[in-house]
Amino acid sequence: MEYMIDTSIDSFFKIVVTGIVNKADLNPVLSEIITHPDYAKKNTLWDYSSAHLDLNIEDITELSGILRLIKPKTENFANKSVIVVPGEMDKAKVDFFISTTKLGPLKFKVFQDTKSAESYLQESCD
Repeated sequence: MEYMIDTSIDSFFKIVVTGIVNKADLNPVLSEIITHPDYAKKNTLWDYSSAHLDLNIEDITELSGILRLIKPKTENFANKSVIVVPGEMDKAKVDFFISTTKLGPLKFKVFQDTKSAESYLQESCD
């Protein structure tokens, strides 16, 4: 798995991930985003459109558990995250992930194209 984080967009981080994605590969990416100084102010766009999610139910449950532990330190916490996936199988995995994060501070939405995901984030920040 390879990734690139674009921090130049005013309202959100754009994380482009390519290759085969497993749970262990995601840990450093999550850590880099969560510790970024602008994390509380920016939403996130996870672009997996050129990737394959090699995650099983246990992996997804563990990742959602980690994300539920995030405690926003500001009232205006940017809590929207969108996830872009290429196909129905990956979308089903992300839909399951979203269902396991309902009680956490982050609100996720899945898309199958990057333009719609970017528009959603731009509109929600205006």
